[in-house]
Amino acid sequence: MLFIKLIHTIIVPFFPERQKLNFCYFVLETHFRFTNLGSTGVDGPKNSEGYKGTSMKYVIVTKGIQDWTVPRSGLYNVEVAGASGGDGRKFGGRGAVVNGTVYMKKGVALRILVGQMGSSSSGHGGGGGGTFVVFQKNSSAFVVAGGGGGGGALFEGDPGQKGSNGSINGGMVMEGGRMCVNYSYSWLAGAGGGFKTDGTCGPKNCSSGGRSFLSGGRGGIKPHNGSDGGFGGGGGGETKYAGGGGGGYSGGGVLYCLLPGSRAGGGGSFAFFSNFLVSNSTRKSDGYVLFQFLN
Repeated sequence: MLFIKLIHTIIVPFFPERQKLNFCYFVLETHFRFTNLGSTGVDGPKNSEGYKGTSMKYVIVTKGIQDWTVPRSGLYNVEVAGASGGDGRKFGGRGAVVNGTVYMKKGVALRILVGQMGSSSSGHGGGGGGTFVVFQKNSSAFVVAGGGGGGGALFEGDPGQKGSNGSINGGMVMEGGRMCVNYSYSWLAGAGGGFKTDGTCGPKNCSSGGRSFLSGGRGGIKPHNGSDGGFGGGGGGETKYAGGGGGGYSGGGVLYCLLPGSRAGGGGSFAFFSNFLVSNSTRKSDGYVLFQFLN
C-alpha cells in the first residue's frame, strides 16, 4: 500500500485529471515514417522540424540525410520507396518499393536519405532520387529503392528497377548510370547517381549527373533550360531530347538516339536481406521510409 500511495502522490500533481488511477503508463510508438519533410529539388531537408511532436523529433538532419537510432529491439516491417521521375512530354517513371520483415536490435544507427521527385517541364523531366537506408557503422547499404527516370519527348521514363542494376545504359554494382550518344549535342541530360559513384554527365554541363550516396546524393542540375534531378542522385533532364536517369543502388542511364527516340533509365534497388521483395509504386510521389514495429 505504501508503494501505491507513493506513485499516486507523484502522479497526481502532474496529471490531476487522472486522480482515480493508481498506476502510471506510457505509449510506445510503433510507426516511424521518414519523408522528405517538404523539401524539393536537388537538395534534401535542412532540419527535422516536420517531425515535431513525435518521437522522431530527435532525428538529426545533416545535409539532407537523416540519422536515426532503432529505439527498441524487435521484429520490424520495413518499406522503402524511391521517388518518381519528373514529367516531360511523357510521364516520368515511378519509383521502386522494397518491402520486408527483419529483426532489428536496439541502438543500431542508420543513415536515411529520402529520394525526391525530379522536376517536371514541358520538355523533359529530371530523374527521381533513390531512397537509401544505410548502416552508419560501416556505411554499407541496408535497403535502397531506385528512383524513376525522367519523361522524354517520345517515351516515358523507366521505373525504378527490381534488380540492383540501373536500366537504359544503367550502372552496375553501385556505379552511376552511363550515356550512349549517337549524334552531336552538347547540352546532355545527366545519368542517375549510384551508391558509390556519380552519374555520367555531358561535356558542357557536368553538373547534370546525379551524385552518389557516398558523395551526398545531390540531384543533377538542369542543363540549359531543362529540369533538375531529385535529391537522391536523380539526373538533370534537358529541354530538347531526354529526361534524366533515376538515382539508386546503381544509377539509371540515358540513351540518346534520334530514332526511335531518347530514353531515361530507372535506378537499381537492393536489400541486404534476401527475404525482401521489390515492386513498383502505383503513384507519383516522393520517396519514403517506414519502420513498423510488430513485436
